[in-house]
Amino acid sequence: MWFQRGLIAFIVVLILATSVCSLGIAPARKTITFEPNLEQTLSYRVYNSDRQALTARIQVGDALSDYATPYPNQLEFTETDQLKSFEITLKLPETLDHDLQGEILVIGTPESGSPSSVSATLTLKTKLNVKASAATGGAVISTGDSEDAADVSEPPEEDKEDEGKKQESDTALDLSNSNTFIYGAVLLIILIGNVVFFILKAKTSAKSESKPSQEDINNNYFVKQNIRSVTELIASLKAMDEATASVIIQSKCIYGWIFYVLKNPIIADKVHDVENKQEIINTLESYLSSRQTPQQNPDSVQQTNQQL
Repeated sequence: MWFQRGLIAFIVVLILATSVCSLGIAPARKTITFEPNLEQTLSYRVYNSDRQALTARIQVGDALSDYATPYPNQLEFTETDQLKSFEITLKLPETLDHDLQGEILVIGTPESGSPSSVSATLTLKTKLNVKASAATGGAVISTGDSEDAADVSEPPEEDKEDEGKKQESDTALDLSNSNTFIYGAVLLIILIGNVVFFILKAKTSAKSESKPSQEDINNNYFVKQNIRSVTELIASLKAMDEATASVIIQSKCIYGWIFYVLKNPIIADKVHDVENKQEIINTLESYLSSRQTPQQNPDSVQQTNQQL
């Protein structure tokens, strides 16, 4: 029962965690052609699609940390906020001898006091690249997939609109892939949990089905030998040769005697699947040590006429 409750609680936490922080960012990428001492302001939008109270921190990756500054560097979303914007101020040096492949990070953390929230974070990335290969013709922002050719003019307004839609589509795709991975992981954990649960249940059922009947206990080897205590059981096992002990162990006579005569299902379960005589003896001796008191005979067993 404890296993089922723990598994259910774990799955619930994971499912809640998948919806803790659902963010999107647009555009998904920008490319700028280098111009000496260029100062440029770039705008970004952050979407809080689930309208949860959260904090989104804005960070610049190492490649652009010396040239790019976010403002503001933190966005506070309430449960009514679905969209907020921030800007990146880009200040390029006088010379640049290599391309810069940078990233802008948005790290979302839900408020700990928000309803049904679990402490988890989601990190989104948007690409910001600076091309040093084309240093003439001014700085141009490009959002297309191809970054091989330098842009030399501003794209038409219609192209800008199409590119903006493509960027948002790319962002949605990134989020979709992230959610797919999370839900897939949750389903895998549920599947593994179910497999483990059914294995444990099958083992428990097997033990229940193997419990000897009254007829079995009447025909039990140790009952017929009038074994009345754990000490006598240990002595009997020690006196047996390995072949006889193996037959006795396979017949589950020890399990039946402990279960019905000693009336200790915990010890009975411990020896149920054990096939080694010495291991069973060690288990019984440990039981005696744990039960021993100065006032009480540790291995006396109360039997009824019906059991015998």
